[in-house]
Amino acid sequence: MTRPRLLLDMLPSQTGSRLRGLGRFARTLASGLLQARGDAVSLGASLHAELSPQDLADSFSPLAPRVLAYGNAPRQSYWTRAGWERAVLRERGEFISASGSNVVVTPAWFEGWWEHCEPLQPARFARTARRPLQVAAVHDFIPLQDPAVCLDPYPGMRRWYERRLAAYEQVDLLISLSQHVRREAVEILGVAPSRVVVVPA
Repeated sequence: MTRPRLLLDMLPSQTGSRLRGLGRFARTLASGLLQARGDAVSLGASLHAELSPQDLADSFSPLAPRVLAYGNAPRQSYWTRAGWERAVLRERGEFISASGSNVVVTPAWFEGWWEHCEPLQPARFARTARRPLQVAAVHDFIPLQDPAVCLDPYPGMRRWYERRLAAYEQVDLLISLSQHVRREAVEILGVAPSRVVVVPA
C-alpha cells in the first residue's frame, strides 16, 4: 500500500485570513498533521502572499516543516485574470507533481481573490503525471445565497466564484465542519453524500 504523502496548502495562513477563522483552521490542521506525521507532510506556500514562505516556516518552530513555495505565474504578468488563471492551472500541476505528493489538501477553496493569489486548486497535470487525491474543505455557501451583497459589488467576482464552485467537481473528498454544511454541499454541488465527511473544528 502506498504511504500517503500530503501537501497542505497554507495560503489562508499567509493572507489577511490568517487572523480569522480560515487561517486558524489551516494552521490547526497543519500543526496536527505535522505532529502526527511530520515526515510525510509538506506545506505549500505562495510566493506572492503577505506572509512569505520563510516566515510561514519560522512560525511553526520548533516543528521545522518542509515548506514548498509555489507561484511562478504572477498576476501582473497577464492582461486578464482568466489568462492568468489558465497559466496557474499549468503551474500548479507542475508544482504538485514535482512535490512527490499523492494527497493535496486545500483548507480554503475560495481564498485569494483580493490578494491575486490562487490556492492549490484546481490543477492541470501532464498526461504522464499521476493525479493525486484532492481533498478540500467546504465552509459555507454564503456568497451563493446572498450574491447581491457578497459578489455583485465587485466586478468579476461572481464569475470567479462560479468557476471555483464548478471546480469542486474535481475534488475526490470534501471536508465539512458541520452536518449543516455537509447537507448544503450535497444539495448545492450535487455530490454523492459519501464524498463529504464531517470533521468538526
